[in-house]
Amino acid sequence: MATSAPLLGAEKKKGGHSKASIFYGADEYLEELKKKYAHDHEIAALKNLLPGEGDPNAAGVAASQDKMLKVEKNNENRSLKTNRLFPTANKPDPMPQNLAFLFTKITPEQMIYMWNVLTAIFVTQVLMVIGYCAALATFPEYWWTCTLLFGLPFSYIAIQQIYIDHDVMHGATFPVYDFQKFLTHSFADFFSLPWEEFVLEHNRHHASTVDLLIQGEFGWDPEEFHYALQQWAGPFSTNWYKYILTVPWIPVIHFFGLNDTGSLFALEWWMHFPDEGAGGKCNKDFWNKWVPRRLKHNAFVLSLWACVWLLGTYPLGRPLSEGWRFMFTVSFFARIGFSAAWMFITNFTHSLPWNEFLAQDPGRTWPVLHNIMALVLGGKHRWNEMLFHDVHHAFPNAVGTLSQRGRFHGWEKVHDAAAEVLHRGLWKPNGDEETQMQKTQKKRSLMMKQNKTGLLRRAEEDSAAERQTKTTKATMAVWRVARHLGSTQGWQRAARNFSTDLKRTLTYEEHLKEGGKMVDFAGYGMPVQYEAKGSKHALSIIDSTKWTRESASLFDVSHMCSIRWTGKDAFDFVERVTTADVYGLPPMTGSLSVITNERGGVIDDTLVTKCNSKEHGEHVYQVVNAGCAPKDLKHFDEQLGKFGGDVKMEVMWDNRGLFAIQGPKAAEVLQRLSPSTDLKSVPFGQCLWMTLEGAECLVSRCGYTGEDGFEVFVPGSAAVPVWQLLSSQAEVRLAGLGARDSLRLEAGLCLYGHELDEDTTPSEAGLSWVVPKARREGAKNKFIGSEEILAQLADKSRYKRLRAGLMPASGPPAREGADIETLDGQVVGTVTSGSMSPCLKKNISIGYINKPHNKQGTDLQVVVRGKRYPAKVVKMPFVPTKYYKP
Repeated sequence: MATSAPLLGAEKKKGGHSKASIFYGADEYLEELKKKYAHDHEIAALKNLLPGEGDPNAAGVAASQDKMLKVEKNNENRSLKTNRLFPTANKPDPMPQNLAFLFTKITPEQMIYMWNVLTAIFVTQVLMVIGYCAALATFPEYWWTCTLLFGLPFSYIAIQQIYIDHDVMHGATFPVYDFQKFLTHSFADFFSLPWEEFVLEHNRHHASTVDLLIQGEFGWDPEEFHYALQQWAGPFSTNWYKYILTVPWIPVIHFFGLNDTGSLFALEWWMHFPDEGAGGKCNKDFWNKWVPRRLKHNAFVLSLWACVWLLGTYPLGRPLSEGWRFMFTVSFFARIGFSAAWMFITNFTHSLPWNEFLAQDPGRTWPVLHNIMALVLGGKHRWNEMLFHDVHHAFPNAVGTLSQRGRFHGWEKVHDAAAEVLHRGLWKPNGDEETQMQKTQKKRSLMMKQNKTGLLRRAEEDSAAERQTKTTKATMAVWRVARHLGSTQGWQRAARNFSTDLKRTLTYEEHLKEGGKMVDFAGYGMPVQYEAKGSKHALSIIDSTKWTRESASLFDVSHMCSIRWTGKDAFDFVERVTTADVYGLPPMTGSLSVITNERGGVIDDTLVTKCNSKEHGEHVYQVVNAGCAPKDLKHFDEQLGKFGGDVKMEVMWDNRGLFAIQGPKAAEVLQRLSPSTDLKSVPFGQCLWMTLEGAECLVSRCGYTGEDGFEVFVPGSAAVPVWQLLSSQAEVRLAGLGARDSLRLEAGLCLYGHELDEDTTPSEAGLSWVVPKARREGAKNKFIGSEEILAQLADKSRYKRLRAGLMPASGPPAREGADIETLDGQVVGTVTSGSMSPCLKKNISIGYINKPHNKQGTDLQVVVRGKRYPAKVVKMPFVPTKYYKP
């Protein structure tokens, strides 16, 4: 968890005043906030029931039994409507550095600031109405000009007011000064909910509607009628004509007050809250608290409109009875703005068509649309709320609103963090079947997760496509960048994040010397390719891929995490947490394995090596993925506590270098640098100790390219000299993430987060071989998840899909998230990775396909940007592997 965040001021003396408010100190406000939560215990009780976590300022308030103040579920924690478990938000744990700011509690200064903005908006509205009156009095013959010049900005500022209201209720809740609560939505209608009930009913919405597409799942949702108009028709693509019958009514009901700040909505809420007293008696809070509030709030609202009425009379030379004409015009434009804001927040974000659109368009291939909508809403930080409303619903208290976070941290940083949270999964798996929204989120997050590596690789493909189709290079570049980043400043943004937020490997400066294009990869600044002019290493991703296949390339993979397991029970423990046959491995030999969960899903793929050294004797050396390392290490810690044997875990991560030299000439290079070593006798999978630049390095004959090659583990002090030595060899060129991904895809290898995740078993992934015979029935040690995995190995009918290779016959590459269909349009799978093969010069993809459609030679089709292209199931690897055997 972060200890600080932007706008987090230095500690102030009690009673001091922040810059945000010269009249009210931040500490004083925080103390008052807690008192107000104690008084308005209804709001505190409801907020503490929401997913994620409760409001820390509302801690200690007891739960309520009022119908509107509780989540409706049975004794098994299941919905009375759908029988679904109340979901648990998947808050990142441990908290990555790049996400910590999103979950950091906002400061009192920030809360006061938001209330000051809200107050300034009301003052602006009042001045605009007075200015409109003055304009009509001065230029009576220009009624339409004056009205439009007033009305359009007035509607626009009403939209801003609702978004600030939304930010405030999820961040500050109670005003700094009591008078401010009357200013929050006074122009919305002629009477409405007081602020406290506005907050209460909106949190009622969050408590009852956790999944965006299942309204009122855990109790009555005040906005259910809105959703009924747009949800009953089903998928938009097949039922668009039904939407024509209902959707046009949505702006109408909003305009006439059936929204959170409208009069009809207030009447609806008042019919539901509060509950009657015990035994049908009078509810004392109703008369002592809620009725006075309603009267005070609406007395202010009516007084405001009375003033507007008066402005439309004598200042304009009209009698008192004619004031309604001016008041009607002001109300008309106010209602347009408030209605539009609520349609965006409620109807758009909770609609099936919108979420389907986001799932099909994660990279913003409609930049004009996105930019216009961001302008309408008041900025891209507000547009994030539309793009990631599901993140807001998963963490309404912990994160608050995305627009609020964007105001203090910048929309780009919030956008990228929200995308990462979405990719991690918003909800913890609980055994329930995935909802439509969860499937949509998963599909969307898979597509969004395509990192900058894929972007550069696709830029290479566009260049090739340009040469073939004679399309201009400028057009293709703009199209790609707009598609995947929504902004031509995407790479500059990656560079900015890199320079401040990301870890660096020991050879970081060496990458920069060679013009490394640095991007965020698993929290590290890593090179995608090298671009230094005049350098032998300046190759395109396509050329770098080909060079690896023909000669030798050097990759920095130091971002991956190494673990050394020692102790007399180390072998037993590693066999408990992985599927590896450690006892059966010959000395100084490694093998690919997987770390599994109780359901048989893959927590991570890993390299497990039985190693021997003078210092540590016989031990296990393990390598895990950088992006999974935090959860892997936490998992190992938990299992060590249960295991209880003599096992020591030593984590080696940022204090050593790890380099991969890959290609048919890799062995020739290392043999020349270590003449005393006989590499011809070392098969693929075996390792040995080798001296390079005076340092003892562990060299393993393995890799992630499909080629012969080696991974070299180097002590930290020798990392840079060894890197320089290897990169200076005539046969060697530096290669980055772009070539690495193309190479692994051509070799048909899995990438965690794409082909592997915690819901995918080894059998489904075509990795049954990572469970050696010695680890199956009758094995000495049972590994976690063995029951399900061994059952699938014995009975293939227990799983319905398999990883398979696809080769589209035409069209653009079918990338991650693309649907795989039968020729008659039945969806039978999903693409997990896809690209143009630099070596084959053909499009290739990997995906999961339902049986029996996964058989080689089956004719299918892939859906890319709404168009269907023929594809055939083919054998993997796409490019033959060349693993060395003596």
